[in-house]
Amino acid sequence: MKYDEEEDAGTSDEESSISSHEKRWYALNKSRGVTLSMLMSDGMIKPGKRVLSIDYLGRQFVADLLDNGKIKTHDNLYNTPSAWATHCKRIVNPDKKSGCGWASVKYGGKKLDTWKSIWCRKQRPHSPYSNNRSSPASLSGENGHGENGSRVSTPRGFDDSRSDSRFIDSPRSTSSPLTIYNGNNTAINKPFFNLYCDEIQEEALNLSLHHESDENKNVITERKCFTFDKNGAKPSVKYESIGKRSLDIDPNTLVECEFFRSYGKLQPFTITITSNAVLLMDYHCHLTHSEVVGYLGGKWDSKSQHMSIRQIYPCRCRLGDKEKAPLIEEEIRRQMSHAGLSLVGWYHSHPHSQADPSLKDIGCQMSYQLKMKGSGSSYLPCLGFIVAPYDRKKIKDNSSVQAYWVMPPPENRPSDYGVPMLMKYSISQNESISEDLLSEMKKLIEFYKGSLDIVDYGEEWRDAKTYINKIQASLSTRLPTDQSEKGSLMDFVKDLLLKSK
Repeated sequence: MKYDEEEDAGTSDEESSISSHEKRWYALNKSRGVTLSMLMSDGMIKPGKRVLSIDYLGRQFVADLLDNGKIKTHDNLYNTPSAWATHCKRIVNPDKKSGCGWASVKYGGKKLDTWKSIWCRKQRPHSPYSNNRSSPASLSGENGHGENGSRVSTPRGFDDSRSDSRFIDSPRSTSSPLTIYNGNNTAINKPFFNLYCDEIQEEALNLSLHHESDENKNVITERKCFTFDKNGAKPSVKYESIGKRSLDIDPNTLVECEFFRSYGKLQPFTITITSNAVLLMDYHCHLTHSEVVGYLGGKWDSKSQHMSIRQIYPCRCRLGDKEKAPLIEEEIRRQMSHAGLSLVGWYHSHPHSQADPSLKDIGCQMSYQLKMKGSGSSYLPCLGFIVAPYDRKKIKDNSSVQAYWVMPPPENRPSDYGVPMLMKYSISQNESISEDLLSEMKKLIEFYKGSLDIVDYGEEWRDAKTYINKIQASLSTRLPTDQSEKGSLMDFVKDLLLKSK
């Protein structure tokens, strides 16, 4: 059986009658009409058995890429990634309207969107990538000390090579709908200014994904008036009150994390994080009224079942910036590799709400865990941190920093959402502030400088305290052992912030 559907990128009558060379020019200059055949002809990707995959709602589908650029599963043939993605997703979710082809289908563990972006850059004669045939960047490679945030931002680049998740063949069109694996929700990511797009990022782990709405939703410009709700989000709900997954439930609903003892279980592994890592993470999340995202670099000891988070790597990139995201990812990959660290998780901020995960956060976290877990000696956990810098319901000025992990729902309720679990962690005190940390602070403030969503540090936060007073109060609780640096660090931070406007 043959399936055809209009490609996500779209093609027009104007393109249908032009030559192959003209089609390549059109695709490059208008970012439309790029085909799998074009990528294959330039050696970006190669045909093969089970080289294409789709992750959706906890299910994984695989397919063959044929020499002619078509996609084959069993006896079914698909002309485009969109056609195949739509077919797979409708099996799991019959209400799904589109397949988001290039943003959903992966080749070699990386989204086709990423391969397409790299192909376009290589075609431009003055691009620094024009002579570089390297593959998309990848990063290889769980705390309840925390208090209390929600909408998701998603880190990209978790390494598929570590995953031992089983693939399933794409069911034939006559197959019945598949059961949702472990009950995890769609990993919808990329929220920005409290706006969500169902199609932006369903499997997460890719900052560069974007669709037509991105230029309006994910980029701050002088033409837009930035506003935010200082009153924060609605109160968090208990997990037991949610029930089964439903399209009628607001995916931005915040859910209180559960305690392992309530389930008669022990926390699956122990966690430590350095004071410098928490300091930089807290600083990053304070800089803007928008959500931010970053990676956790550390070590995993399979014998002692202990995760040690040594450094954090802020993403100095706007969500949806397809041009810059791969560059930032590559920079972080190099830094992490140079430091001898592995990717062990991610963090994001909830600027004006509590640090409890939303239903979307829960789905994303489950997606990351499945992708990174591996098996046996190669098992690698994935931890999520949520930082809530400006939660006005919190009495103290220090940010809420909460770590969470997601358990599958009870076996007798497989259609429920995953269970967000509070993860306890301890802080390992650094002896002093590193030069690298100070340098990263400078880079971060430079990145947000002049943007409409940057915090006005001279403005009143609450109770006659300015935002800069609030930030200093929070950071002062994250200092290293050598307290003699406290005054100089606070002066350094104040000077940076006041010069940012």
